[in-house]
Amino acid sequence: MFDASFPRASLFTSVVAFGVAALAVGLGVVFALIGMALNRLSRRDVPA
Repeated sequence: MFDASFPRASLFTSVVAFGVAALAVGLGVVFALIGMALNRLSRRDVPA
């Protein structure tokens, strides 16, 4: 019983780590898209 709990906890930890990494990649893509949209909006000519 004790021998099986360590690999199981290790696998669960790796699954959580992959989820955190996917979240970081997803947030990076979202922030990059927001940055590009704001950059495009700031280049528009504003009539004076």
